[in-house]
Amino acid sequence: MFAVASAGLAALPADERIAVRDSHTTVGWYEIAALRAGGLPVYPVGILDLLP
Repeated sequence: MFAVASAGLAALPADERIAVRDSHTTVGWYEIAALRAGGLPVYPVGILDLLP
């Protein structure tokens, strides 16, 4: 797990999926509370326990 501060990351839209270069996948931002509520898998197992 890493914490970063970046003007480039901060400028990305929080409600959109973003294509990953050289891949057929996308990434996006999720509220930690929503991830804790379930519905989406989060890896590695236990990572949410390390977040505030």
